[in-house]
Amino acid sequence: MVTNGRTQKGFIELNTKSRKAQIAAAEANLKSAKQQLKSLNILINELYIKSPDNGIIGQKYYENGEYIKQNEKKGYKYILI
Repeated sequence: MVTNGRTQKGFIELNTKSRKAQIAAAEANLKSAKQQLKSLNILINELYIKSPDNGIIGQKYYENGEYIKQNEKKGYKYILI
């Protein structure tokens, strides 16, 4: 197929516009993915248990006759070992 210079130039412009649109879409996807990663990192940081003291968090069951404070879960308590 023989094309003249004008047709060939039109194809090049069309291809360039298409590539620019693909690049813009990829950049938008990258920006969105970075925002999602940032949001997930914030959520992950909220899952960590932070304590002012060093130690291991353990679980101890209440014993019969032991007083339980108001709003405290019944049956067990968390202690810092």
